[in-house]
Amino acid sequence: MMNRSKKRILVALCFLGGLSGCDFFTNNKSKCEWYAMPEADNKDKVDVGYIPICVRNYVTNKQNCQLQAPLELAESIYQKAFRYDDLQVDMEGRFPRKIIKVKEFCTPSPEAAR
Repeated sequence: MMNRSKKRILVALCFLGGLSGCDFFTNNKSKCEWYAMPEADNKDKVDVGYIPICVRNYVTNKQNCQLQAPLELAESIYQKAFRYDDLQVDMEGRFPRKIIKVKEFCTPSPEAAR
């Protein structure tokens, strides 16, 4: 049986987790709300011949800016909606990770369209 101090610590940790903005139950990776954009702030971190990319979700205000893609791929996915789960990334090597392709583009819902 838990004593009161352990229960209070558990409640406090759950409360702090909620304040930190963590959403343990929804992550919107399977929704058509993601867009790829070039990110000039990271231009010194990418390999030669690659463009720094941020993948952004304007509905949940989440982003992943630790990505890079060749110019041709970056141009082909620019401002097209896709599901984050459809983003194929090379997980080997260092950051920023290389985008291989977007498996499928989609039509966003009215709330996700910018």
